[in-house]
Amino acid sequence: MSDEPIQPTDSGAPPVLPPVLPPVLPPPVVAPPPPPRPVTPAWVFTLLKTVLAALVVVVVTAGLILLFVKTGWEGVWKVTLIGTCGLFAVMSVLVIVGGALDIRKLLRRLREREASGESDPAD
Repeated sequence: MSDEPIQPTDSGAPPVLPPVLPPVLPPPVVAPPPPPRPVTPAWVFTLLKTVLAALVVVVVTAGLILLFVKTGWEGVWKVTLIGTCGLFAVMSVLVIVGGALDIRKLLRRLREREASGESDPAD
C-alpha cells in the first residue's frame, strides 16, 4: 500500500455502468369489471310517471270545465256516468281474462304434479 492519492484519469468518456434491471413485480390484481349501469336512471321514470299523471288530471279537469261551460251540470254528470261505466267494463274484462289464465295455470300445475307422483304438502 502506498500513501499516494489515486490520481484521476481523464479518458474523455464517462464510465459505463451496468444496466439496472427493474425489480420483478407480481402481476397486478385486476378486479372484475362492475356490472353495466342502466342507461337511464330509475328516478327519470318516476318523474315521467308523475308528470304524466299530473298531465292527465289537468286535461280531464280542463275537459270537464269546458263541458260544464257548454252543457252545465247535466253534461258533466253524463260524461262521468258513461266514463265510469266504460272503465268498469274494461276492468271487468281484464279481470275475467286474467282469472281464466290463472285457473288454466293452476290446473296445468295440478296435472303435472299428479303425473310426476309428488305428494301434496298438505297431506
